[in-house]
Amino acid sequence: MSGQSRGGMLTGDLDRGNEETQAEDISTTRKFWISGAMLWTLVVTSLRATRLPNDFSKEHWFIDYRFGFVKRGLVGTIVTLSTSVMNWRPTEQLVNVLASVQFVVFCVVLMWLGLHLIRRSGWSNAMTLVVLVFLSSPFIVMSAHLIGYFDNIIIVLTVLSLALLFKGRIWAASCLQTVSILVHENSLLVGVPVFCFAWLLVRTR
Repeated sequence: MSGQSRGGMLTGDLDRGNEETQAEDISTTRKFWISGAMLWTLVVTSLRATRLPNDFSKEHWFIDYRFGFVKRGLVGTIVTLSTSVMNWRPTEQLVNVLASVQFVVFCVVLMWLGLHLIRRSGWSNAMTLVVLVFLSSPFIVMSAHLIGYFDNIIIVLTVLSLALLFKGRIWAASCLQTVSILVHENSLLVGVPVFCFAWLLVRTR
């Protein structure tokens, strides 16, 4: 093989390597901008309605099983036991902090879910637009407005239970659904039907 041929092959390999590196850089840049756009959209949409919990929602955090096996008593029981161990008093300020942390966790789960869907689509424009529309929807506005209520906890538990279900860990997923029902009976209308439908899809795959 002549030196000219070897040189041409070497140049071609270098060009292909540069193209692959450039493609990787573009892909990383695209992922960065999509993730940034999602975060910006979620934050701006949430700020339209974010507020501290109202008095009615705060009362739910103080209901526990000392009053019997009552509905919506799980969260209050966890708060009561935790504050007793740490010698704290459950106060409205503590509920404000817990409710705020709860909403942040809710937003993190939505970001993770959105990125997961976009990644599975190959970072397509169509799926990116769908996720951005969802993150700017009235659902996010209402979720931010309802800080302190247990709805966001139910949604987080439902998403996590679906993730476990799709990984084949049905018993762990079912346990999360049971916890969700104990958090708020509304899970029977919101989370359980979705979970059952997903389970049927998994079985018929």
